[in-house]
Formats: sequence, C-alpha cells, structure tokens
Amino acid sequence: MVVTGSLFRSVAHCLLSNGWVDGAVQLVSDAADYLPPALRDASAEFLWIYGTLFLAGSMAAARADDRATTRAFLAEADQAAHRLGRDANHMWTAFGPTNVAIHRVATVAELGDMQVAMDFGPQIDTSGLPIERRTRHNLEVARALSARNRTGDALSMILEAEQWAPEQARSHYLAHDPVLTWVRNQRGRPSRRWRSSPTGYMSSEVATLGHMAASEHEAKMAHPRMAAGALFFDAGGRVLMVRPTYNDHWDIPGGYVEMGESPLQAAIREVREELGITPPLVRLLAVDWAPNDTEGDKVLYLFDGGQLPPETLAGMTLQADELKSFAFLAPDEVAERTIPRLARRILAAIEARSSGAAPIYLEHGQQPNGVADAQSPYVRSLPPLASISQDSEPLPNGQPLVATSTQPLPGSSDPASHHHQLRSSPMPSSVGSK
Repeated sequence: MVVTGSLFRSVAHCLLSNGWVDGAVQLVSDAADYLPPALRDASAEFLWIYGTLFLAGSMAAARADDRATTRAFLAEADQAAHRLGRDANHMWTAFGPTNVAIHRVATVAELGDMQVAMDFGPQIDTSGLPIERRTRHNLEVARALSARNRTGDALSMILEAEQWAPEQARSHYLAHDPVLTWVRNQRGRPSRRWRSSPTGYMSSEVATLGHMAASEHEAKMAHPRMAAGALFFDAGGRVLMVRPTYNDHWDIPGGYVEMGESPLQAAIREVREELGITPPLVRLLAVDWAPNDTEGDKVLYLFDGGQLPPETLAGMTLQADELKSFAFLAPDEVAERTIPRLARRILAAIEARSSGAAPIYLEHGQQPNGVADAQSPYVRSLPPLASISQDSEPLPNGQPLVATSTQPLPGSSDPASHHHQLRSSPMPSSVGSK
C-alpha cells in the first residue's frame, strides 16, 4: 500500500502543479475511499505518504474554493500526523504535526482568510523542518501580512526566507508579488526602507526587483523562465527519449535557456552537452506556456531534430552525470515513461510535425479552445519540410534553422530499434528538467 499511496500522492502533486485542482481533489477523494483499510495496522512509511497526500488535496481544495473539503482533508492529515507524533523527512515528505499546521495557514490564505493566516502563521515553530518548507511558510505568512498592510513584518519574513534559501525566495511568486506591490506604491526610486531591512540586510536581487517595479508598466510585465528541447526520430517515426540520473521519469534532450541565449541556441547547446552530437535542428514544432508553483511563469520551446542518420546515432555519447540511457519510443509509449505535462507536450508536437501544422501554440501541453482548429496565415505559408535546404537564410549565430532530409535508418540493422546503454564520458553539466 505504500507504493499505491505514493502513486496517488505523485499524481495529485502533478495535477496540482499544473493547475488542475478539480482533478487533484477528485483523485484524493478516490484515494480516501481506497486507502483507509491499510490504516488499521499502518507502518510509519504509509502514514508519511498518506498524510502528505491529503495535504496536497487540502491545497487543491482551497484553490478550488471548497472549504468543506479543505477541512476534511486537513483533518485526515492531522490524524495521520498525530499517530506519528513527530516531524520527520522520511521519504522526502517532511510530514508531521508541524507540516499540517503550516498547511492550515497556507489553505486559509488561499481561501482569502488573511487575518487568520497572519495571526497563527508566525506562531508556528518550523525550525525542525527542511529549509524548503520553512522558506515556503515564511513566504505564505509574508503574503498574509502584506495583505493587512503590515509591510515591515512581511519584508522581514521575506528577507529571512532569502537568507535560508536565496534561489527559492528570489524566484517564487509569493516573494515577487508583495515586493513589487510595495515599491509601486512608493512612486519613483525606492526609499531607504526598501534598500535595507529592519536588521540592516537587503540583498541586491530584492533591491533590483524594487527598481524594476518603480515603473508601473514594467512591474506588470511577465519574466518567465525559458527552456528548450529537441525531438529526434528514427525511421519508424519513434521519438528519442533519455533517462536522467536524477529522477524516475524519462525526458527529452534539452534544458534551460541561459542569459543571452535564444531558445534555438539553448536547444543546440543542450543537445551537444547531453548527447555529444550537433545535428541541425529542422524547425520549431511547439511553444508551450506551462507555469507551475515551483518556478512561476515558464515557456518551453520544442524543435524538430529530424531523423537521425546511423552515423550520428553511432557517435552519440551520453552526459555521464545526467543521463543513464536512451531509447526510441513509439508515440503510444511516451505517456508510460514520463510525467503527464511532458507527455502532452511531446505528443502535441509529434502530431503537429506529422500533420504539417507546426509550429503550434500550447498551454500546459494542450492547444487552447479556438487555437486548435485555426492555423495562422504564418503557419499556412510555411514551405513543406522537404523543400527547405541548407541554403536557407542562417540565423544571427550562423546556425541554420533547417537542414536537408536524412536517409532512413536500415530496418534490418537499425541500431536504435532497441533500448541503448551508451559509453558515457564526462561533459559540461546542464539543466535537464523540462
């Protein structure tokens, strides 16, 4: 039952992070009907998983504005926490009475009860929790304090969180939103109050946020993270996927766009670092707007790498510290190997490639209503893939966006028809999360 509970929890978190709160609530409700028989003689491992499942459900219910279900899920998590009687980070759950308490604060804030969150949030001792959970709680309390115009206290909470986990605090919307609001209200250059905290500390990053927000127009602009990847195919139309060393689901070659890079340049660099090859990328297949709770706004680009010739495939060398292996997968196998949001993105791009509709616009891996049935004039005017050659106008960095077609891999001796374990050699590290 531990494995089953863990699967429920993983899918619930995935649905919640993609904004499918109703689906997450329904899933946890189904789990509430399925898992209780295991509670009678439950192990500590099961209680950790069970409790965090209902904490995820409570956040989903709060975002769905369902107070009764929020309370019911929190009560279920609370019972599991009291049976454990302590906080612990076993199985990376950080579950226990304290985690339930901070979720009570987070859910009331989601439901708009900022006064309750402000009153009880600062009273919770989070010192025994992992830094990530302590930081998130500080930011939740700061949001509540800011909503009640206790700006100084809110700023102190954000700065404390930044000292614990700088990257998390600087990139999280719970820190961005109040800071931008405060400085917009200052008008003009931020005052000394925003350049130094009550304790005399203020990071340059938060100060930079303040100066950015001095302009009302710029303060409203999105600053999304960007990532880019490439899809490569074999003669049978199967797509190349890689198995990372750092998580359980399969991925595609690619990673984050670095400062000063274009998405195309990032995709080329990531393919070179992860696979040790530099095949030309054919064209853009899809752009996906896919924000999540952890990273905020995010835009992902998928490029078509075309069919890999045998000599390129034979020369592939996986990045040793990031990738274990690779395989060519049929489209109907993709969803079995990776997380739902990435599977949707890949399958939509494959469909656009085969139908000639590329490039397409996606949101969370799906075409929004009204977009799926209407190709733009730009898409309709694109020449067929086979008519594009290496003589096409190069990009500013000299790398052509398109390439001539490659020869099919021989069916009888296709080295990519089976799962591969390649000789690996150390290569520069890159971000492989999509």
